[in-house]
Amino acid sequence: MKTSIPLIIALCLMSLSVQAAGIAEVLQSIEKNNLELQSVQKSYEISLLETKAANIPDNPTIEYSRLYPNGGEGDKSSDLEVKQAFDFPSLYVSRAKSAKLKQEAATQQYAENRCNILLQAKLLCLDLIYINKADSIFNQRHKNSEQLLELFSKRMENGDATAIELNKIKIDCMKIGAEMARLETERQKTRRSLEAFNGNIPINFTAQEYDEQCNPDYVALYDKLLSSDYSIKAAEAGEKTSQQELKVSRQNWIPSFEIGYVRSNEASVVSNGFIVGASIPLYSSANKVKTAKAAYSKSQIEHENAKAQAENNAQSLIDELKSLNMLLAAYDIELINSSLNILSKAVENGEISVVDYYTEAEYLFSSLQEYLLIERQVQGLYAELLKYEL
Repeated sequence: MKTSIPLIIALCLMSLSVQAAGIAEVLQSIEKNNLELQSVQKSYEISLLETKAANIPDNPTIEYSRLYPNGGEGDKSSDLEVKQAFDFPSLYVSRAKSAKLKQEAATQQYAENRCNILLQAKLLCLDLIYINKADSIFNQRHKNSEQLLELFSKRMENGDATAIELNKIKIDCMKIGAEMARLETERQKTRRSLEAFNGNIPINFTAQEYDEQCNPDYVALYDKLLSSDYSIKAAEAGEKTSQQELKVSRQNWIPSFEIGYVRSNEASVVSNGFIVGASIPLYSSANKVKTAKAAYSKSQIEHENAKAQAENNAQSLIDELKSLNMLLAAYDIELINSSLNILSKAVENGEISVVDYYTEAEYLFSSLQEYLLIERQVQGLYAELLKYEL
């Protein structure tokens, strides 16, 4: 059977399209397809439009009146007025500055929401890598147990092994199979959660190793984290906005003005003229300065609180990362793997019993699983510390 060249090319392109994606590619896809992030983006755009609209002058007004004499006799008269109200120019300048600061606060809030969503997705990727690494260990354990089962089944037939030893191996095979099934269930659950972040679009993520080496310069990392913290930036922008709003409120005593055109038609005599008026804020500005002062004071406290919270969170994460890295360095993985190989050869050669083998091997495999769990915790902490780079 011949295969056409176009079909071969199509198959090659299909194989390229399903290649496993790395964490960076997954996050790029999620940023494009995540529905919550799209909603946050729209909210951000709405906020910017509302901020811009807040400094637009009022709409012009048009009034037309038609007057009729008593009894319906005599000349009718009419009046047409077109008026436009506006504030003093300095108020527009002050409000424009305030609008710019509000846009900056909205930008920082959007950036924080974005990086939090991407961080959650990245943590799911790290979970999948952890599951894949744990699964590889159980696969090796399952392979070893099957080899032992085959070996001791033959020995049982020859009278060189006991039923207790054979049953011990069978029970271990069952336990490993159950754990592998649990890991597969966890993998599918985590994968579905990750795809939900991607707008339910399938993701082919099969990475077996982590990308990050988590041994940073902790002092530089702490400084970088605080300088990049969006919550601090948003609170700072909020404080500056409140300060500017206070300046705006202090100008509310300035009257607003109104100019317009008037046309009057009475007794066949047409008159044209203009209107000039002013609105003096005797009542509307009451307590506005006090309110603005209170809002500014509140924003200062929120800024200080955001800095304190960020500093505490950064130091806590870094302290935990240091501790876990020290704990991780205490594990000698090469020694554990070497010991497992020695144990396997010893039980196969009859140098130790099956019971002794599983007693020692269980401890070594537990150490490997503890190492993988600590490694995953380290990766998660480091991802949280670097979330502002997402």
